[in-house]
Amino acid sequence: MQETEIISRRSGPVVVNRIRYGLIVLFYASVGITYPTNSPGQNIAYLVGISLMLLYALIFSLWNRKSMVPAWFSRSMLLADILVLFSTMAPGALRDLYGAFEMIQSHVLYLIYIIYIFNAAFFLSRRFVYIATTLSASCYVIVQYLCVQSGIVLSMEPTKTAKYEFALPNEITKILFIFACGYIVSQMMGVLLRLYAYSNETREVAENSVAELEERQSQLEHAADTIGANARGFQEFSDQFGRLVQDQSNSFTSIGQTMNSVSMGSLEVANAVHAQKDKLEVLDRKGSQFDKLLKDINESTNEVNRRMSESARTSGSMVSQVNNLNAVFDRIRNSFDSVNDATGILTEVAERTNLLALNAAIEAARAGEQGRGFAVVAQEVGKLASSSQENASHIATQIEQVHGQLQEAVRIVSETVNLTRDQSRVFSETNDYFQGLQSLIDKQRNADAEFERTLDELRELIDTLEKQAESQKKEARDVLANIEGFRYIHGSVGEQAQKLQE
Repeated sequence: MQETEIISRRSGPVVVNRIRYGLIVLFYASVGITYPTNSPGQNIAYLVGISLMLLYALIFSLWNRKSMVPAWFSRSMLLADILVLFSTMAPGALRDLYGAFEMIQSHVLYLIYIIYIFNAAFFLSRRFVYIATTLSASCYVIVQYLCVQSGIVLSMEPTKTAKYEFALPNEITKILFIFACGYIVSQMMGVLLRLYAYSNETREVAENSVAELEERQSQLEHAADTIGANARGFQEFSDQFGRLVQDQSNSFTSIGQTMNSVSMGSLEVANAVHAQKDKLEVLDRKGSQFDKLLKDINESTNEVNRRMSESARTSGSMVSQVNNLNAVFDRIRNSFDSVNDATGILTEVAERTNLLALNAAIEAARAGEQGRGFAVVAQEVGKLASSSQENASHIATQIEQVHGQLQEAVRIVSETVNLTRDQSRVFSETNDYFQGLQSLIDKQRNADAEFERTLDELRELIDTLEKQAESQKKEARDVLANIEGFRYIHGSVGEQAQKLQE
């Protein structure tokens, strides 16, 4: 727990307890003044309530000296203060009409409820402020109700002659004012809590700044140690300066000897380079031939790519045609399904016709007046025959559609065959181009063989040149080493001279 939090949690309840002592003194003085006019029961209620407040106020003071009082105890004490005030007002409101008149007219007791709401703010909890406000308003409403029960009249427009009649809007305003005070105090608490959080953030920033300053102080101490080390290094530099000058003199002598050896090696290298020049001319001609072959190969490869692209497009067309063929076959299958449906209808008609024919035969056998039923049956047979004719026409139409679709399928298959032939031709031409490419590759191989022989001759010359160059390289390394030594010495001398000037 932070130190500031301990201070806030202790100081708030302590201030409230001090205010409580002041109210206790005020209550005792009020009881002493009104003691003769109050009833014995009312005086006893006043003294018990005030003494109870004094008791837990003393308990809080003793507890706070030893350790921090829990928050729940401090808040419970404030709620007890509100209830004690209510317990002193309730007997007065129930005593008689005059006592109720004094309770509802007392502005001091009403203001004490407001004071308790402001005391709740010292506990740094907006929720507790709302609890104290609600309890205060509830107690005051109950007191008003008890006053009404004792004979006080609350009306919208009280008459001036009625002594115990009060304006109802004024009493409602008092209750609303209690809630308004609670809301205002809670808003003030919000501002105070935000300021408290800001102070904590400021404290953290200050602590971080102190830590950063300590770190920078450590860096400065390290820099001071580094400066001391540099001073010691400067002393060592003074000792090395004389040795550097002597080393520079020796390096100049070695450079002169090495340059003589390099000049002799350069003559031998020049002769070897002259012999290499002739072979390089031959290599250049071979390279031209090789370049021409590569161009031919490139053109052939481009042609192959074009042919292969054409083959891919042809294959794509063939796939599309095959898909169309599948769609046609699907339509044929659907047409045959329709034919099957029509056949089912014809079968049903045939069955019904047979049944009616049987009925007609029976009617014909009976003769007489009942022969008229045969005419009805004959009429039904005619209708069924007409239905059979329509179904037959439907079947014929379906068959014609199937025939046309089969012709379409044959045409698509023919186109597919033609596309397949074209594709075969394209692949055949592609094969011919590949054969031509193989011929070019053979020529390239022959040229490579001749080129390799030329390289062998060149390799022998390079070996001779490498042996001579190796000796020259060694001497060149010596020259470079001496030169680097000279540069280092010269640079060191310049730096040391500049430091001495500074």
